[in-house]
Amino acid sequence: MSFALRRRGRGLLFALGLLGVFLLYCRPSLEPADWTSSILNDWTHETHDSPATEAINVVLAHVGEAEPPKYLSDCIQQIRACNPTKDNTHIWIIIEDGEILLPKLHINHLEQPYLHLVNPNDLDVDLGSGKWNENGIGFWAMTTQRILYIESLIRRENMRNVFMIESDNLLYMHLRHALPAFQLNYPGVGATRDSPVRAIAGLTWFSGPAAVSHFAQFIRQRVTESTNDMLLLAEYIATYESDPSIVSTLPVVPPWDEQASRPMRDGRGNEINDSEEISTYTRNFDALGKSIFDAAALGQYMLGIDHPRGQWTTGFVNPDAVYEVTGWTYTWQMETYQGVSSWTPFIVRNPTEPRELWQVHRINNLHVHHKNLGYQRALPEGPDVPAHSLAFHPTEESGAQRGPWVERWNDQTNEFRSRIAEEPLMNRNLPLAASNRPWSYPLISGDDLRLIADYGRDEDDAAYFSRLDTASFKPGTVVMVPSSHLRVFFSRPAPTVPYILISGYGDTGPTPDMAAQFEGNSSLRLWLAQNPTFTHPRLLPLPIAFMNREYTEAALDRLLSEAQLAHGPVGPSAKGVPLDAASPSADRPQSQRDILLYVNLGDSKPDKPWIAAIVAWATDRPDVLIVQGRHTFEQYMSAMRHSQYVLIPPGNGMNSHRAWETLLMGAVPIVQHSPMDNVFVDHPVLLVNGPEDVTPELLEQWEPSSWTRHNMWSNTWYDRIVRAKQECVLEWNAKR
Repeated sequence: MSFALRRRGRGLLFALGLLGVFLLYCRPSLEPADWTSSILNDWTHETHDSPATEAINVVLAHVGEAEPPKYLSDCIQQIRACNPTKDNTHIWIIIEDGEILLPKLHINHLEQPYLHLVNPNDLDVDLGSGKWNENGIGFWAMTTQRILYIESLIRRENMRNVFMIESDNLLYMHLRHALPAFQLNYPGVGATRDSPVRAIAGLTWFSGPAAVSHFAQFIRQRVTESTNDMLLLAEYIATYESDPSIVSTLPVVPPWDEQASRPMRDGRGNEINDSEEISTYTRNFDALGKSIFDAAALGQYMLGIDHPRGQWTTGFVNPDAVYEVTGWTYTWQMETYQGVSSWTPFIVRNPTEPRELWQVHRINNLHVHHKNLGYQRALPEGPDVPAHSLAFHPTEESGAQRGPWVERWNDQTNEFRSRIAEEPLMNRNLPLAASNRPWSYPLISGDDLRLIADYGRDEDDAAYFSRLDTASFKPGTVVMVPSSHLRVFFSRPAPTVPYILISGYGDTGPTPDMAAQFEGNSSLRLWLAQNPTFTHPRLLPLPIAFMNREYTEAALDRLLSEAQLAHGPVGPSAKGVPLDAASPSADRPQSQRDILLYVNLGDSKPDKPWIAAIVAWATDRPDVLIVQGRHTFEQYMSAMRHSQYVLIPPGNGMNSHRAWETLLMGAVPIVQHSPMDNVFVDHPVLLVNGPEDVTPELLEQWEPSSWTRHNMWSNTWYDRIVRAKQECVLEWNAKR
């Protein structure tokens, strides 16, 4: 079920039903072309796009006293990612005090007039005379009653083309392509069923008021204290499925799977032998683009089930489903639709063939029973999942409800550190386990780099570096030195073996006289430095990037959440290609950002020339936002999401956190030329000589050569350090 049970007051539970636009296809980017083009052909061979003038309706229903779940925003964003407003897709939210509650979830920037808030108290809801629990409305009663609230809204607005998706589902298809197939094959109700006695309302289609009212009246007549919406929906299908004009099932099993041609049985021993009944689980597979839907079993197997202690429960096999999902092979592919990129799951028909010959079929939705929608939606590409490869062995996660992809990130990084330690000639003194201080992975920060340093931390004082035994260094040693202690470190005897230096943790950086450290037979092979004031072939500017998680754990979590709202998927690909390179700014491309320039500066002396230069031409321009003073975090993030450019003049140091926050949010930072320029190569950064260069003509004409932002990711810098360590070892061995 898609609702987390939380009782308040008299035990009234919340039920969150997302009447959702669900289905169809994010039009694929062509990688690999043979996969995605053939999938699109499967779809368009059967149907044609419906006119964008025909409205599509997504309705979310939150009834009860509990606050809406945090993952509601992720569900909505994923719906919008595959169903842009230009397709005339409307989102309706049935919720009390939505103006107060939704901004807390950062649901405050979906375009009007495509977002509609509906107070449930304003709906004329007919609960009938059924036997609802008289001791307080419990969870299952609320999940059932939400359908009656939805009925009231659909009838009031005379809605057509309504899709219902529960809030713990992720949508992977573009509805505009799906609509003709639904209109043709589902003139009444369409729903997913995983057994003869259970249907999941996670994805339900209503063609219009008559369809939803027919189902609602069935509920009012049959409801009892012991029933729930899953049982009632299954009973409704069993009663009326002989007449597809009333209700019909959505495909949950591909017809080519052997399960479609033999008896089906669930984990409790119940069996289906009738071939006609078995065919209902594959119904309309071809008409719906040769794709399948997830009632619950797929998401539970691939992503895990909800667990009160936050255990990692991937590999769970639903005992109530009459079909098995463990024998299928799954893969994820990046797809882009109208500038929005997202990872999409597929089932592989012929996994024994070479990968380039795979025939894949889209999984239209995943029921994320684990409730970790934000991680599943925003994090990197999921791995291929071979048949029978996931085993259900609940283990405690590093953080509650982190999800397998976060674990995969951690695994990747541990593998990286282990790989270095296992090299025969590498230093084995690396900290393979995280220290007692958290880090900012996948974003780069000083706390990430300190994990790979053999010597030195930002908290080490001058006395530590004055005693540091540089003679004990081995080839490829990594030492981290705060910029304020560089002179103390350089006063020690120079190491005799090739080593790597990381410096930072301050607004000042290496000064020009320190370039002498590279002279002669220096063993300093690579210096990664924040805020350097000189350049050298062996000095690599290091971004100050993101604030250390030690001080801003909550802020970083919020920042990543805001980035995924603005961007869709955010993160480095496991293959080393930045995920966000596929699209400059997900659901807000530059042409749709209504603020040309965002200026948020103080009244300090360094800022005044920049403000004066902008004010000289921007005073009467509504598309320039100038803020002198403090913005709240929410105001700051909102401005970032809506801005094309963000002015980032030099502060105490030449680098700033704000430049990297701007890149993460999909805007273009305007930065003054400095010795840090190399860190922005191939990044969408506008470099200027001074305030006078920032003109409206420049901003309206300038185009970045690339939208790559690889220098904000930890993996980028880890890989560079790995290569540098290897080169140090090879150089040392060659001398010997």
